[in-house]
Amino acid sequence: MHGFNRASRALNHIVHEFGGVTTGTYFDDFPTVAPKILARKMYSRMVRLMTLLGWKLKKKNNSLKYPTDSFGCLGVQVTYTAEPRIVIANTKKRLECIEEMYEQMKEKQIASGAEIAALRGKMQFSNAQAFGRIGASAFHTLNKVDACSGPRWLSPDVREAIEWWLDAISEMPQRNMDVSDRRPPILIYSDGACEGEGWTHCTYGAVMIDPEDGTVEAFGATLGEDMQWNLSEGGQKQQLIGQVEILPMVACRIIWLVDVCFV
Repeated sequence: MHGFNRASRALNHIVHEFGGVTTGTYFDDFPTVAPKILARKMYSRMVRLMTLLGWKLKKKNNSLKYPTDSFGCLGVQVTYTAEPRIVIANTKKRLECIEEMYEQMKEKQIASGAEIAALRGKMQFSNAQAFGRIGASAFHTLNKVDACSGPRWLSPDVREAIEWWLDAISEMPQRNMDVSDRRPPILIYSDGACEGEGWTHCTYGAVMIDPEDGTVEAFGATLGEDMQWNLSEGGQKQQLIGQVEILPMVACRIIWLVDVCFV
């Protein structure tokens, strides 16, 4: 995997350096974005360079075509509007694929740990296109299924977790990204730590920097005993550090909501 990623990074460098193509790298996919006036020329340079390097490009199902304002990429539908606004949503095909995988499991009433892991992987990717952590409850249940285990009865809690996620993701509105604001984004650096021998106490904090005017805000605190007990699920310390590292972002969100609603 690391060797393949090095090859992908090398291709990325070549098309940037010698083709002037603005592209990213996601394993063997190279999403490319360009201003409308340059899009066709940039696309043609990308195809020409990849062909010169000896790569065979997929041409079935009319997949090799000029860029448009709306396209599917990695199971995500991206649409550029005139507002300017970017609309991001899961493709209907991806969600139908997840639902079909689950229906096949439910019909058999059994599923192996490997099948659950494969389904969970697709769910997590689709969940990333939705706001918030709506899948956290479902993934918590699915993560308990051993990926190395053989066929097992599809338990009620696993069925409930998957069906809840399918309902939630189908009702989740598309993401709308307003790109009219040209100001640089605020930078947030956060961290959490379990300290002391035996993790006797936990601390968390964050620093927020506004590059536009140089404003710096910071906060930090020690986690209360009751909260520490709840986040560790009753003392399971291996679960605690991940929760503590997420906590500063929750606090940042609360600060933002208070600022918007009451200031």
